[in-house]
Amino acid sequence: MAVVKLGNKAKTNLPNTIRYVINPEKNDGGRLVYASYSSERHDANMLAEPMIRDLERCANGLRKDGVLALHLKHSFSPDEHVNAEQVHEMGVMLAEAITGGDYKYVVSTHMDRHHLHNRIVICAANRRTGRKMRLTRKSIDQWRAISDELCRREGLAVLENPKVETAESRVRDERERLKNERKRIREDIAEQVERESERMRRRLKESSDRQRERDKRILFALCLGVCSAVVPMFAVVMQGRWQAFADSLLDWLRMCGRQLAVVGQWLADIDAWLDEIILSGWRDRPLVFLLMLLLAAVVCGMPLLVAGGYAVAVFTTMRGWLTEGTLGVHIVLWTLAAMVGFVLADRLAMIPHNPVGWPAWWILLTVAAHLIYLAKLAGPISRFIRNS
Repeated sequence: MAVVKLGNKAKTNLPNTIRYVINPEKNDGGRLVYASYSSERHDANMLAEPMIRDLERCANGLRKDGVLALHLKHSFSPDEHVNAEQVHEMGVMLAEAITGGDYKYVVSTHMDRHHLHNRIVICAANRRTGRKMRLTRKSIDQWRAISDELCRREGLAVLENPKVETAESRVRDERERLKNERKRIREDIAEQVERESERMRRRLKESSDRQRERDKRILFALCLGVCSAVVPMFAVVMQGRWQAFADSLLDWLRMCGRQLAVVGQWLADIDAWLDEIILSGWRDRPLVFLLMLLLAAVVCGMPLLVAGGYAVAVFTTMRGWLTEGTLGVHIVLWTLAAMVGFVLADRLAMIPHNPVGWPAWWILLTVAAHLIYLAKLAGPISRFIRNS
């Protein structure tokens, strides 16, 4: 026993109507979907476009409040011994008999209810004549008669009191329609909220990027301005001091030479001491080599360790600045620190009875300034290392 009912006509959004009809959750993943004009089973927009083109060629086909397509429900009693494939085949035959091949249609068999039923969407525009389908009071009766004939061919029962069945089913259909309409409204609202949230996130990110670039330009301009003011001051302070610096540099190099000579003499004393306590012939053996290597590691290890740690910190920090695009700004700041240290070293070297020359002061001040600068950036450095 099958019932044919005319549902709500599609007047505004034809793709939405088709999307509900071909919902894969209702028709076994699109297996029970058939379109008379396309092999597509999942894309509602692709199924709606050919119908819309027929409507565009039709007079008043797309006018406001005009009918775009008919929506039929072809329902079978849950007591009938019929499977989904038979129901789908009968739905296609019903749609073909109604349209006569002149109207595009889509048939989908829904299995999500306690009873099997076909959803049929028929384009209102005749693809041959360009005219719209005209419905009369007898149209639905004719379609029901066609459905009854199909049921008889399949050995199924025929509804004897269609008016009672139609009244009951109309209430169920209206309830189902309202439920589906609420679901579509909720989905549309959720989709709109998601789009607006994504648009707002992109807008905030773009605004943040613009502000960051603006801050970089301001900081770089500030650094250049400070340097442009410091360079003349540096030139004035250092005027007449270059010869003294050259003499101090030579003295410092001579002092370093004397220190190296002292270290060499100390190593020679150690060598003589080893000759006294180690038997003759042991010098070329591995044990002596290991002792010398251990001694060199103790003497030179700590300075090398400090220098290596400082080099690693500088390298890591500069990589982070290069990634952030602020390397130029920090190089300007480091250069400024070196110049300020240069001037301060000159002042400190002029202190009476000062045992340290200006090159040593300059190196110490520059390293101290850089270490303080790196300490201030400990947070960004750690974040960069974690991200790497």
